[in-house]
Amino acid sequence: MNACRWLHFVSAIGVVILLFSKTVYYGKGLTQYHWVSFILLLILCAWSIPKLNHLYLLNSLDFTHADMLPVIKIMCQRWISASGVYTLIPEIWGGVMPVYLPAMWIPFVPAILFDFDLRWITYGMLLISILVMLLSHRTFLGTLMIFILIGLWFDYVLNVRNETLVLAEEGVVYAYYIGLVISLYKKNVMATGILVALCMLSRYGIAFYSIALLLYYLKWDDKSKLVKYAVSATTTVVLLITVTGAWGNLSSFINLSGNYLSAISTNPNKYLTVMEEGLGFSSMAGVDHYTQVYWLQIILLVLVAVVMILTLKKNNQWYKLAWLKLTLVVFYNFIVIPYPYLIYTSVWVSIGILYFYVDHTPDNSLNLTNASTH
Repeated sequence: MNACRWLHFVSAIGVVILLFSKTVYYGKGLTQYHWVSFILLLILCAWSIPKLNHLYLLNSLDFTHADMLPVIKIMCQRWISASGVYTLIPEIWGGVMPVYLPAMWIPFVPAILFDFDLRWITYGMLLISILVMLLSHRTFLGTLMIFILIGLWFDYVLNVRNETLVLAEEGVVYAYYIGLVISLYKKNVMATGILVALCMLSRYGIAFYSIALLLYYLKWDDKSKLVKYAVSATTTVVLLITVTGAWGNLSSFINLSGNYLSAISTNPNKYLTVMEEGLGFSSMAGVDHYTQVYWLQIILLVLVAVVMILTLKKNNQWYKLAWLKLTLVVFYNFIVIPYPYLIYTSVWVSIGILYFYVDHTPDNSLNLTNASTH
């Protein structure tokens, strides 16, 4: 298992090194028609949907197996009925407080409104983000490469780690981060602000990166870009917190990390299996050293953000993507409870980055917005 952890870490660092060493060379840009992407995506759906449907029928949503989606389901039902979303849920474990950040659970509302399985939201959002990525940049080599990688990932999670799409809600986070990769590559400042906010309101992984990015715009770009980034991010945060009625829970959101540490302290044996099977370095440290791992993670994330601010090059999207990837490498490799489905967020960021990396040309990039957002 240690070999797998090191392989995961080294391969992730390899992606970072590739980005830092990106030259000014631009390839030919073997442009494809969009129908190629659609056909490959349809093949992926035709293969994966029946498998997923079978898994969903075999594994009903049961909080005794995993309580994430059952809690989210009740939160969505409460929101629709205009009752208190963030109040005690007596139906689960005799009483549990919902702690999910707004951007984590609000995408599941359509599943309640139209009465279908919540898990199709995680799958659907992932597919939509892949489609947007394919439409944002047309390249034959990149499309073939990422569909091989995507196929391998789906094969693995469907046959080996099926809790990723059967029990977990993390597909929405994968989608947000793929969107962030797209917006950074396209230099779309407003979209970047929105996606940073969505990522922050689902997982805290890029908290320090988001600040570093703000200082980057302050240092290198004109004030209009700084304003676009700050206003779009702030507006998204305020809107989501207001719409979901989460203003009264800001203190509990801030204390989420402390709650996880407290949970481990109260019942360390509960997390032994996760520690043994997880890919992160916290698994190597063991359950007895979780506090040290947590503070090491914080220190490293701050250092990464500081070095990013000091070394970022003007108007270079590869540096921004490299620091995003490095931030996630640190965050997920030193996460205290290393559930595998959490760490796959970093994998999807790598897939998105490599798609743009293999054939970066100015001519074959399809702008999502006008040039003024650069």
